[in-house]
Amino acid sequence: MTAVPTTLTVVAPTTLLGRSKATERVFQGLATTAGKGFEPPPGKTKVSGAYGTEKKGVIVFVAMTGDHAAPEEFLDIVASRVFKTSRFHSVKPGPLGGAARCADASSSRTPSTFCLWADTFNLWNDLLHVRPRRTQADTLLARARAEIEIST
Repeated sequence: MTAVPTTLTVVAPTTLLGRSKATERVFQGLATTAGKGFEPPPGKTKVSGAYGTEKKGVIVFVAMTGDHAAPEEFLDIVASRVFKTSRFHSVKPGPLGGAARCADASSSRTPSTFCLWADTFNLWNDLLHVRPRRTQADTLLARARAEIEIST
């Protein structure tokens, strides 16, 4: 079992799940748009990025640091208030712990899945997989988290 570090921060890695940063404007715009209206608490960090190509699949993420004692409860609140029409299912959060959920983006014309995760160091993180199979998105979440969340 992997020990959870005492402090985590979030970064926009050079590559994410083997994908380079997206160069298409539409995908770069998704990363900017996804984080609008969500700001971290004072003194905390927010990062976002878009990786991949339309052919290989695109991953867009927004991640913020913060402090939250109850990750499961926090995801319940975010899901019910921000994503009212989405049907989330729990997924394994990976070795960093916390809680994670994924849902199909039913309002999108392009098949996509988005996932949320929270732990005691990160308030709300959003990972959007454009064109994955649902099970693929579920299993990629923990790997992506390991590249976005790093110990300090």
